[in-house]
Amino acid sequence: MHGDELRLRYVGELHKPWSGVGHVIKIPDNFGDEVAIELKSNAGVPTDCSHNFVVDFVWKSTSFDRMQVRLNTLVVCAHVCVCLSLSLCFSLCLFG
Repeated sequence: MHGDELRLRYVGELHKPWSGVGHVIKIPDNFGDEVAIELKSNAGVPTDCSHNFVVDFVWKSTSFDRMQVRLNTLVVCAHVCVCLSLSLCFSLCLFG
């Protein structure tokens, strides 16, 4: 997906081991199946090699962290909202 962070590594024998991190700027579409990433740094990139690369997805915990905060808020708020209706309690806890 556009904007995802990927780590590209060269693991072949024609060049010394290399690793770089970048963001996806092009994804597969009807015209091709290529993925393009914009690297943060191009230092030492093995530009003469086209095989033996490995791509790793760099997981960002932002959405998970937000979900955890809201679930914890809901648990705390549920104890406070015992007398209110459940839907009103959810609305107050999740949306402030």
